[in-house]
Amino acid sequence: MASEDYSAVSDYGSYVTDDPLATTAAAAPPGNIFQPQGAMLYTYIISGCLGTLGNALVVIVMFRFTNLTKKLTNIFIIHQSMVDFLVSVVLLLLTGTQKQHYVPGVAGDILCRIWLSLYVLWTLLSISTYNLCLLSLEKYFAIVHPILHKQTFSFNKAIIGIVTAWILGIISNLFNTTTSGIRGVICYRMVFWPSKLAQRATGVTNCLLKFFLPLALMLYTYGRILHVLNTKVAPGQTSTSGAPNKFGKAKRNTVKLLVLVCSCFIFCWSFNQFFFMAFNLGAPLSLTTPFYQFSVIAVFINSCINPFIYVFKFEEFQKGLRDLFGGCLPKKKRPDTNSDQPVSTTMSSSGRNPESVHTSDS
Repeated sequence: MASEDYSAVSDYGSYVTDDPLATTAAAAPPGNIFQPQGAMLYTYIISGCLGTLGNALVVIVMFRFTNLTKKLTNIFIIHQSMVDFLVSVVLLLLTGTQKQHYVPGVAGDILCRIWLSLYVLWTLLSISTYNLCLLSLEKYFAIVHPILHKQTFSFNKAIIGIVTAWILGIISNLFNTTTSGIRGVICYRMVFWPSKLAQRATGVTNCLLKFFLPLALMLYTYGRILHVLNTKVAPGQTSTSGAPNKFGKAKRNTVKLLVLVCSCFIFCWSFNQFFFMAFNLGAPLSLTTPFYQFSVIAVFINSCINPFIYVFKFEEFQKGLRDLFGGCLPKKKRPDTNSDQPVSTTMSSSGRNPESVHTSDS
């Protein structure tokens, strides 16, 4: 490798090199972009604390009441909360471990490539996204193809899906490790690209795998779910058995949940993914700007917001939360009907008929 002029390193991490294989435009600051100051630092800390506490609460409630762990959808939700919990913990740890100078040698290079490059953090965030895809697929087959869902879906296959999400997350972020490294005693993140073409290809592929393909999958599966729900018994009508139509409420709850999930994903991920793709395509952007830091925080918010979605949209979780706190939380008022509990499809539904939507266990 040709000699490198590290005296050209600026406060923002851009440095000059005569190595034709290294692309260094708008590089992250030494020690990575995770050097927030002032209000930005408190924002990271608050986001990490909310995500840690909220997701831990979801996991505790789910395992505390075993009936919530009997449905396949709830298995994915427990996994989602566990991954988001890890994301929040890693975020808090990163805010206290980002320094400009590190131990040189092999140990320092490994620390730089694995931890300071944010490889661990973005791997977990990617796994969280792929798990959302698993959730949408499971719900799609449960409602749109209920017979196939009953015949083919099982706990073991859910575990296989979760393992696949981890493999995809680990592989899709390896470029963080290969393009980062220690030079002297300073860690440089995503600087040492084999070529500009490789950097551009990585930027496009990364955006496809982490944003466009998951979004396309969610839009298709949720669109089909809404179409099927729309063809069921309309709100205000009664089912063939003459019982009050509980499916109308289930439909409205499902529509609200699906719109909320998609909207949160689009808002939280779009800024960061478009920015990062443009950066790798050669746009005059920097990974140190306030807008980029805002885009990173937006992605973290996606890991913090799920517990609140469950609290407000999932009646079974609300019941478990009330039982956990010994009735301290107010009970939700329900209309006086002769039927059983109102249907909830926010977690799992079979789609076989209006009466069986909330009772189908996988």
